[in-house]
Amino acid sequence: MYEKCLECKKLGNPCDGPNFMAMSTEDLIHWCNERKKQLPGLTYDRIVEQTGLSKGTVSGFFKGTHADYRIETIRPILKLLVGGEWEDSPCGDP
Repeated sequence: MYEKCLECKKLGNPCDGPNFMAMSTEDLIHWCNERKKQLPGLTYDRIVEQTGLSKGTVSGFFKGTHADYRIETIRPILKLLVGGEWEDSPCGDP
């Protein structure tokens, strides 16, 4: 399960209280694919370049076929999709 803030919709933001929604792996992959569609020009090659992950890891994650869904493994993708922020800003910041 992964956490997404219900207030600001960012993944992994350290909000207080009940602002988190647990996401299944399938829901996380769906969210990431939808977010990727909103970012024109964000190809697998560009994600590989910006995250340092292998192309197999990146494509496997977005296709739902990657075996390793530990947060440490996919964190670079999530950071890229939310604008490079993870725990850097308080809830509600754009």
